[in-house]
Amino acid sequence: MRENNFVHIRPSLSLYFDQANLNLWYSQHINSPQRSRTSVEFGFNQIQSTLHYFAPVDVASFMRKDNLELVLGLQVNTFAGAGRRTLEGAGVGPVLGLAFLPTENVEVQLFRATVDNRSRYRVESGIQFYFNKPKQTLKELRRNYLEPNPDAAGGGGGGSPQGRRVTPGEAPPPGPID
Repeated sequence: MRENNFVHIRPSLSLYFDQANLNLWYSQHINSPQRSRTSVEFGFNQIQSTLHYFAPVDVASFMRKDNLELVLGLQVNTFAGAGRRTLEGAGVGPVLGLAFLPTENVEVQLFRATVDNRSRYRVESGIQFYFNKPKQTLKELRRNYLEPNPDAAGGGGGGSPQGRRVTPGEAPPPGPID
């Protein structure tokens, strides 16, 4: 089947507190299932709430105040829309992450994971470079480069699928909840 072309609406809300960011977003596909001769691909929806806590003190010589981030949250996916029964129904689970800024404009994401009770998961790690002139903490960078929904279907992670493929008469495939 060719790449899918699902269209999503993604409203989001970010609230900033002294040492934390609270993000809430919802992603809903707005088009019908995409079909080929052999399969049907359904879009799916997600809602996620995360709390990003930034350490208020120096943790190590290379992890200064506001440069260590702990992410805790909750997600619910595939709970509404076309194909929700075919895609195993709703999944609920945690969102966890840990990142730090060891040097100016270089972020190390040790991990960011989403898991649900339907054995769908996504785990990421990596390095991110910021190209800006003023020296900023990780907390300030998160607020300047607003990315409240990197786990959304097809969002933030780049190139991730926006739906799940199902061949008629078969159970949906296990795997990531991209």
